[in-house]
Amino acid sequence: MKLPQSLNAYNVTKENIEEFKGLDHNERAQNGAWYDMENMTLDDYPVASVRNKRGIVTSDYENTISNNDLTIQTRRGAFDAAIVNGNVSLLQNCAMQQGGTVTAEGQILKDTQNAVYSFAKSDIEGTITYQNNLLKEFQDKWCFYGRGEPICNIYGRWFEYRTKDSISSNDICLGAIITTTDDGAPWTFPMLISKKESAIKIYYNDAFFNEQINWNETFKDCTYIKEYTDKHGEKWYVSQNAAAFNLGDNVDNIKTLCCGKAQYLGIFNDWKSAAQTIIDIYNDESNVETQHYFYTTGLKKVVDNPIHAFTDDDYKYLDIKNRVSKSKLYMQFDDYQDYYLSEDQIANFSEMLLNKWEKATGMLYCDNITKLYPYVEEAVNEYYEAYQGDFAKKKGSQVFYYSDKNGAIHNADERKFGCYVLNKQYVESKYDIEIVFAIIFYKEGNLWKHKMPENVATPHYELIANTTPLQFSYVVDLSGIEKDANGYDVPKRGWQFKYNLICEFSSNIKSVLSKDNSQVDIEGELFSNKENIEIIRNKNAYLINTSVINLDWACKQQNAPSVTNVKMSGSLIADNQNVKNIETLKSANYGEKKALIKCGKKILVVPDGVIIDTDSGKVSKIAYKDTFSVNKENKISSVICTCDGDENTFNANIYSINSNSNYRIVSGTLQKKVKLNDNSTLWTDISSYVSFYYNEAERFDKFSKGDNVEFSIKFSADCQLDLTKFKKGLFEYDSATRKLKTNNYRINKVGNNFIDFSAPLINYEKNENEWLTGFTNNDTKFDITIEKKFPDVMPFGCLCGNRVWLCQKDGHEIYASALGDYTNYYDFSGLNSDSWAANVGSDGRFTGIVNYLGNVLVFKEDTLYIVYGSIPSEFSYTEVNNFKGVEEGSERSFAIIDNVLYYKSVYGIIAYDGSTTVISSALGRDKYKNAVAGAWGNKYYVSMQNVKTNEYELFCYDTKKGMWTKETEEKISRFINDGNTLYYVTEKQVKIVDADNDYDVLEDKINWSVETGVYGYSYPNQKYVSRFQLRMYLAQGAKARFYIQYNSSGKWESCGKEIIGRGINSFVFPIRPRRCDHMKFKIEGEGECKIYSLTKCLEVGGEL
Repeated sequence: MKLPQSLNAYNVTKENIEEFKGLDHNERAQNGAWYDMENMTLDDYPVASVRNKRGIVTSDYENTISNNDLTIQTRRGAFDAAIVNGNVSLLQNCAMQQGGTVTAEGQILKDTQNAVYSFAKSDIEGTITYQNNLLKEFQDKWCFYGRGEPICNIYGRWFEYRTKDSISSNDICLGAIITTTDDGAPWTFPMLISKKESAIKIYYNDAFFNEQINWNETFKDCTYIKEYTDKHGEKWYVSQNAAAFNLGDNVDNIKTLCCGKAQYLGIFNDWKSAAQTIIDIYNDESNVETQHYFYTTGLKKVVDNPIHAFTDDDYKYLDIKNRVSKSKLYMQFDDYQDYYLSEDQIANFSEMLLNKWEKATGMLYCDNITKLYPYVEEAVNEYYEAYQGDFAKKKGSQVFYYSDKNGAIHNADERKFGCYVLNKQYVESKYDIEIVFAIIFYKEGNLWKHKMPENVATPHYELIANTTPLQFSYVVDLSGIEKDANGYDVPKRGWQFKYNLICEFSSNIKSVLSKDNSQVDIEGELFSNKENIEIIRNKNAYLINTSVINLDWACKQQNAPSVTNVKMSGSLIADNQNVKNIETLKSANYGEKKALIKCGKKILVVPDGVIIDTDSGKVSKIAYKDTFSVNKENKISSVICTCDGDENTFNANIYSINSNSNYRIVSGTLQKKVKLNDNSTLWTDISSYVSFYYNEAERFDKFSKGDNVEFSIKFSADCQLDLTKFKKGLFEYDSATRKLKTNNYRINKVGNNFIDFSAPLINYEKNENEWLTGFTNNDTKFDITIEKKFPDVMPFGCLCGNRVWLCQKDGHEIYASALGDYTNYYDFSGLNSDSWAANVGSDGRFTGIVNYLGNVLVFKEDTLYIVYGSIPSEFSYTEVNNFKGVEEGSERSFAIIDNVLYYKSVYGIIAYDGSTTVISSALGRDKYKNAVAGAWGNKYYVSMQNVKTNEYELFCYDTKKGMWTKETEEKISRFINDGNTLYYVTEKQVKIVDADNDYDVLEDKINWSVETGVYGYSYPNQKYVSRFQLRMYLAQGAKARFYIQYNSSGKWESCGKEIIGRGINSFVFPIRPRRCDHMKFKIEGEGECKIYSLTKCLEVGGEL
């Protein structure tokens, strides 16, 4: 029976909900709360509204990028992220390809603009060291060149290298004295090797057998040549000798019978073994000579003579100060022998004389030739002393000799000495000035005189001004000159001068050049520009041939070689390094975890233990381990010894000290004898350290100053040392283990082939007055192992107090790095800057660590450790048991809002401010895990995996309102704060939580939904729900659909047509349910929406 309308109206009551309270995922949701929702917020509280659009930083960070000749394919998914230079940077798996072939697999750190921070820059900064001096020293000892150059004297017989008819030839022979037994008797003779058969010619003279020199003897040819192919497949010509001696096989006796420039190498079974030994010296593969760079140049006379800068006085006396820019004029002898002066020249005499004159006067110019006489005497004496001195001193009367081009010998006092000097000399010519001219010095009795040679083309001013090298290159090379705007002569830019620089590069530059040296540019103070620089590589050393050398720099380096900073750029510099960088950051499987801990410009990757320098792009592994084998057999020169605090190694009695030494050891401390003013002595404690030298290229590249390393030694089985005699020091005997202790020390200094470290000394006590304090590869066989460790840690950590804090993987140790040094975790030197470690006794794995208000909090699922203190000696921790700790897998759930720490525990989301409060009861009875969280304003965003569905859900907790809302179902791997911006990273995108609608790229229309809790159909007093009225707003083009579900059937039934918003006013949508036990309804749609109120209309039913 239908009641009259007027009567029915009086029986209707209404219940209005005009204040929505967010999510309450319980069966009976509180009044005004939603049982479920998607992408709805309470930002317009008490109105429920759709959240703002997210800014899309990148729509898909799985992509392909190119870097020079390489292609890098990144893979989907980021293992962690960090803000670098204002951009979100992602740690991703990748594969590097070159020409379609995969060359490396690993990981890179790449930002959303495709800038890769784990890639080396297109240029690198390193060092270069001038080494021409080492090459010159080697040539003076092992190389032979020029006509009539003495090689050696063996048992009174002189041998000379007299090959060259043309003195200006650049051929060089390498040689030594050897003894071979392949022809029966042990034959001793000088052996020369060369690349050219015509370059070898040895002559001998027996005029010196007797006490009195037989001046009628001449030099005779004694050479025959054999071919030899060395161990590297190179072809050589080797001299044999028809004037060899049988001096027996006593090496010491043979040495006493040999003198002169050539070195005695020893006894060999055959001539080929001897030749190979000389070639090994050439190749720097012998411990006889090391680090000499001779193989860089080959057997050519390419070592340039020194460059000399004109001084103010030089310009003054030469009267050219107004014609040539005085700050830019230099001089260099281009060749030390001259065709016209060949009879009167000795090796490099012009340069020898100039060096002595310049050192004495500070000038290049000599205004009076007679002033040079004393320096001529010095140079001549030094020359003969070097070649003939030790032999002449054995004779009754010391006489030096020289030989002419016919092989006849003469007393050296009869010789004329031709060279060139810098002097203003007027001659009969159309030119009124000469700068460099030839001169001959000679003796009349005991007096020196000089004259100008005949038929010598002396360079005049116009030749010096030529833009090419002087046509008389045997004289000198001067910087080019050109006319300036005023008609004055000034240095010409780009002049055709060439300078050969033998150099040692730092390891980072060397590693690039070892693969390609053709496409590089070098900048630095040693070059005036980057053009015309040719790098020639031979073996592991480099020669730079350039016309743009900074001559001021070259002048300084000649006198005092030092390390110089340079910058090198080239197409392969970055690529070669990046292959190594990618492989250092190992690939990870899906689901594995890594963490990026940002430490200023550097980022620590854990648990890998890798440091990324975001400025340089350098990627380096913290841990390393290297073993150095020290013995005679490997021919690598090696030394480990004690040094005093002034870095002066003491070598008394081959790294030993005794009662006669100026050092002694007392109770493990090095003492030094100091002489007082009254001539008494005092023993005083001194600081000391240990130095380890190992002459093998690039072995020390991984070491860094400040590294704390574990140092151990293992002596060979046949070692004669008694290990129990190693007392307090680097290698100390442990009576408990009956082994030498392994200790940690700090590296104080790193060189190309050595390290100094903080161990005080080596202390092998032979007896109470004698100690061994060092060992070499010549006297002992042992292996030294140097290891820097990085702990096995969990994939999380935090930065606090300028230290990185980490947790051991097995759950028992907490680590703090050294102060400001995030690579050292085992530095326990007793300083405030030391590392720190603490052992904890509770079971279970560590689950999280966070810097909370300046204190480090370390969590397990049921335990909290609070670390206090600011320096290692003060560090301590408090253990709180039965604590609602961080759930395993939710180490990224930390966020701090208004000094309250929020995180995920097994009990739900916790708010911690000294005590714990569970704040997630509104999320219902569903279980979640693997939480990742972030904070923006007063909101706590947390993405969690639903244990039941395995789907990820994003929730937001408004800490001011105490209410939860739910957003999209999306897996988030990391939230990152950058100022007032909160980014988050999904499986393929990077987004901004709230872009304020100003971001360039925004999401499309947002899909949203809300679902009510259960409503009963009938109420007491015969009331029932007749309808619902929903007041809402839909923006222009937004859509909404309405559904109802009866009696928890799981089936949603539509309540009418889809509504499309007009964006003008709000409207009321009626819902009329049918009779049921209970019901709930859902609204879903896309686009902007606001829900203002929900009204439930109750009517009174009639009695039956």
